[in-house]
Amino acid sequence: MSNTLQHIEVIPTGGALGAEIKGVDVSQSFSPAVSAAVHQALLDHCVLYFRNQHISDEDQVRFTRYFGEPVPHVRKQQDRRVKEIFIISNVKENGEAIGALGNA
Repeated sequence: MSNTLQHIEVIPTGGALGAEIKGVDVSQSFSPAVSAAVHQALLDHCVLYFRNQHISDEDQVRFTRYFGEPVPHVRKQQDRRVKEIFIISNVKENGEAIGALGNA
């Protein structure tokens, strides 16, 4: 992946919403043109997914900044290594919910 505008591919899921984005490595910085293309894809499809990405917490926070400044969630959460990341999950570890939806 080269994170250039000519390598971006937006593939609609065929459902009511959602698209896969190919040609973007979210662990790397990219140009304003690529940022604008990804943002437009989000506006057009409401949900985006990027397959086979290997990103750190810091990469994820940096990526979200292309859409605006992240706001830390006010709810207390176990194991918040990065305050901008809020885990939404119904998975439990050692009997404790690891994220929101823990009662689902």
